[in-house]
Amino acid sequence: PAGVVLSDLEPGLTGGSADDGTPFARFPDEAWVDAVAMTGRLVDAMRNVGGRVLTGPERAVADIAMDGGRVSAVTLSGGQTIPVFAVVNAAGADAPRIAEMVRRHLTMAPSPGLVVCALLPDGVDSPRLPIETDHFAVRPDGAGRVLLALDAGDAAELADIPDGALSLTDPLVTTLMTWGAELFPALAT
Repeated sequence: PAGVVLSDLEPGLTGGSADDGTPFARFPDEAWVDAVAMTGRLVDAMRNVGGRVLTGPERAVADIAMDGGRVSAVTLSGGQTIPVFAVVNAAGADAPRIAEMVRRHLTMAPSPGLVVCALLPDGVDSPRLPIETDHFAVRPDGAGRVLLALDAGDAAELADIPDGALSLTDPLVTTLMTWGAELFPALAT
C-alpha cells in the first residue's frame, strides 16, 4: 500500500517503498517458527513428563512393528526395541522411508536448492518475518541467525551442483550473501 516502507515492516532491512515503485508484498497471515527453539521445548516437555529422548546414529529408526493395524514397537539401528503406543513421523527428508515401515506411502518431491545460515553481528536482531524476493528468500533462524535460501527453480546454476556442503568461497554462496547484504545490511559483516 502507498506510504508503506519496507524497513517499517522489518527493521534492519533496506529497500524502498510502494511510493518509489519498489515491489514487495506482505502476507500478514504467514508465520515462522524457530525450529531450533521449538524442538528444544518439545524435548524439554517430553522429559518433564517422564519421556526419554534418544539421539545418535545407533538410535535411528530401523523398523516399526505393527500389531492388529496399530504400531506396537520401534526397533532402532543399534538393535534396541522399544514398545510404543504411537509414532510421530518427523523425519524430514527421510519421512517417506519411515512411512513405508507402516505400509504408508508419503510422496515428497525433492526440492534442490542452496541454503546459507548466516550469523549476525552481536547486537543485531534476526528478522522477525519470512521475506521473499525475486531471487531468494530470507528466513529468521533464531537469535543471531538468518537463513538465505535459493530454490533450484529460481537458479539454473543449482542444477549442476553436487549434494552436500559448498565452500564459503563458492560463487553461488558469495552471490547469495551479496544479495542478502543488499537487503539486510548487517549481513555485510
